[in-house]
Amino acid sequence: MRRRLGFLTIILLSAATLVVAQRSAAIVAPAYAERPIAEWVDPMCGPTEGGTWVHVSGHNMELATAVSFGGSISTTIMVIHDQRGVLVRVKVPPHLAGPVRLRAYGPTGWGPAGAPFVYVPLLSPAGACDGYA
Repeated sequence: MRRRLGFLTIILLSAATLVVAQRSAAIVAPAYAERPIAEWVDPMCGPTEGGTWVHVSGHNMELATAVSFGGSISTTIMVIHDQRGVLVRVKVPPHLAGPVRLRAYGPTGWGPAGAPFVYVPLLSPAGACDGYA
């Protein structure tokens, strides 16, 4: 498919490749962005009341705009670029006690279930998260 819009010519070669030509320059880019995948979280444990700040890393995390902790969604996030790559700093939302999986949300939707996180009751004994760190 070829379509001309003013000074741009858009050519769709396949569902995965889009060529945009502007004057004499051509840029080849994916027609869709990959979904972010939360693969690692630190710390891996926090209170059911939420409020803990964690760092999440993984694949395409620079695209993340929200992170789900077992269905409880946090949009309080900050993307950090450093020498190790891209981290996302996230404020953990409240959730019932127990283990959950993280999922990151990006421009094309939710990524697959990834890193584990464990919610513990606030009145848990000291060191309740020790086995998850």
